[in-house]
Amino acid sequence: MQDTRLGRAINMDEVNRVVSDMTESVFRNPDALTSLTRLKSFDEYTFYHSVNTSILAMSLGRHLEFDRTTLHQIGVGTLLHDIGKTKIPPEILNKPGRFEPAEMEIMKQHVLRGVEVLSTTTGLSDAYLRPALEHHERVDGTGYPHRRIGRDLSQFGLIAAVVDIYDAITSDRCYHKGRPAHDALQFLYRLSLEGHLDPGLVQRFIHVVGVYPVGSVVELNTGETGIVKEVHHHAPLAPVVLIVKSPGNTLLSTPCELDLMAQIEKPRRRVTTILHPTQAGVDPTIYLDKKAA
Repeated sequence: MQDTRLGRAINMDEVNRVVSDMTESVFRNPDALTSLTRLKSFDEYTFYHSVNTSILAMSLGRHLEFDRTTLHQIGVGTLLHDIGKTKIPPEILNKPGRFEPAEMEIMKQHVLRGVEVLSTTTGLSDAYLRPALEHHERVDGTGYPHRRIGRDLSQFGLIAAVVDIYDAITSDRCYHKGRPAHDALQFLYRLSLEGHLDPGLVQRFIHVVGVYPVGSVVELNTGETGIVKEVHHHAPLAPVVLIVKSPGNTLLSTPCELDLMAQIEKPRRRVTTILHPTQAGVDPTIYLDKKAA
């Protein structure tokens, strides 16, 4: 992104190497989503948003049974989907608040500027360019830049639209706090019902991320507070959680890992509510980082 900002060509050897590693990771572990929560702590929004959308798109592609070549194509395409933002004036790109109409029109130019950069500096085929061109298009024709409708959009473009919105609204920005993953999934579902996003892909994406996505703060029927550490796709209501607070809302000195699907003792614990991290007084990133370490 820095090279593009300075007018240099994109180093496609490096891009392909990184995405090849990501492809192998997604094939080894279809739930390669746990790193997303930790990436949120960085402030280079456009860069980490690009990495996140690429991981999410590849995870969805794996669920759709894409082969390695197709998975690599959507991984590269979504990694570079916002490259046009390097051509937008920083004072507009990083404005802490709503865009004025004229500023919004400049902001929208990042789509075609990105396609221009990719088509002139990378030698990539059309399939790789679709996420950049179509991630702001909508199934009902209300998107931009060409107001194309669903039947005129590629599968890559439809996927890019879903993952782009999900990561954008779950990320902290200078003008808004990221929404919990569960809220974001509900928002995507509403958009699909309203005709903006492909409903089949949204449903598949919800299945990939999980009813209680990794990093969600949850309350159990015992009154304990936990953080979702791992998702069971065959048992979406019974994730693995780290218990961090007792029923009396006391922070535990040592979190306790509990697989809700593998419980033996009765009565069985279950998730009753999703809490906002601020409301719960818990930072999931800290606990997931400790666990990863």
